[in-house]
Amino acid sequence: MAILPIKLFRSSDSGAPTLNGVAGALANVLDAVLTTGYNVKSVTSITQTGNVATMTLQAGHGYVADQVVTNAGAVEPEYNGDFLVKAVTPTTVIFDVTGNPASPATGTITTKVASAGWTKTFTGTNKAAYQAASGSGYHVRVDDGQTQFATLGARAAAVSMYKTLSSVDTGTGAVPPSSVWANNVLPWHKSSTADSTARPWLIVASANAFYLFVWPDTASCILHGFGDFFSNIPSDANNAFMLHGCNNTTTFSTGSSLAAMNVSPYTNAVFDSGNSYATSYQYAGVDYSGYSAGGKCCLVGNRTFGGSGFGEIGGLKFPNPLDNGFYYSPVLFLEKLNASGDTGVRGRMPGIYTPQHANPFPVGAISGTTPAYTMLYGFGPSGGNLVAIPIITSGGYIGNLFLDVKGAWA
Repeated sequence: MAILPIKLFRSSDSGAPTLNGVAGALANVLDAVLTTGYNVKSVTSITQTGNVATMTLQAGHGYVADQVVTNAGAVEPEYNGDFLVKAVTPTTVIFDVTGNPASPATGTITTKVASAGWTKTFTGTNKAAYQAASGSGYHVRVDDGQTQFATLGARAAAVSMYKTLSSVDTGTGAVPPSSVWANNVLPWHKSSTADSTARPWLIVASANAFYLFVWPDTASCILHGFGDFFSNIPSDANNAFMLHGCNNTTTFSTGSSLAAMNVSPYTNAVFDSGNSYATSYQYAGVDYSGYSAGGKCCLVGNRTFGGSGFGEIGGLKFPNPLDNGFYYSPVLFLEKLNASGDTGVRGRMPGIYTPQHANPFPVGAISGTTPAYTMLYGFGPSGGNLVAIPIITSGGYIGNLFLDVKGAWA
């Protein structure tokens, strides 16, 4: 049974859970995306010709092209597992199948939006812990009924990562350090208001990492994330990362964006000797030397040529005048090495890139519960697809961040 490596999830998907300022809403989103899937439908029939399968369902199935669905219940195993949707009609879903199975399929078959394949390791009231299918083995713990940030209330969840967990409330190797964030938790903002107003979200996930983009209001886009980065250190057993997009523990900072996360080319500003751990938006499971939980880290995208940062003003023209090309760079994972602010490149982030052009793909505003993004077909590594997400700097400049949504992150 095939498991596709990268999956894209959106609040605008049919059957997707709602994110809002109500306790438990974020946990519901993560449950559906990471472990259970959503939009379950009964399949009327599956036929195939030339290894192209046509799955028939009742009208209004809600599936869309480029979504990954997972089938179960077919007697012929080739029809079970994850499939990338190539095309849809009101009553059919088209996907490729291997092995030339018998047609039509037999059995009682169901389909749904495929999950990322993670495990929900522990649970409690509005609490959950999740672990990737492979990799470092770290858990992310989400308390979506938190009281740690009392003023924020249900507008944010309290989140930690742990090396090990024995219950939803007990573990070892907690990050962030309690010397920085009380009780080892930091806020994942989800809404600017503590009510049922639905907020757009978008998640790109692999078997061992996910990025969660949230639009808490109509003027902001923030990024949370958890998983494993690609380490340059041989046998690095603690290459886990955790990101959060807003440090404010009393209110949501309208206008917060990826720029606020130190995703910038200015390493000296991020890691100067006076910069405290409390200002860090990124953490590693253990620092590079392996003795201290919660190494302070940052993400660094290459400077846009002639520009001020992350795909903003200045930069190369798009497309590049010399070869009609599109140029982008990986995002590096840097770590603070000492009190003087020296830094080192520990690795790079999976599946995420910054452009060398100035805002090459302008992205429209959010609309209702539909997140603001643009799908770029054939622009990714090895001809894959990218999702372009808007970023906004404190100066109001617009740029892009890209995520690979087809193939495997490598």
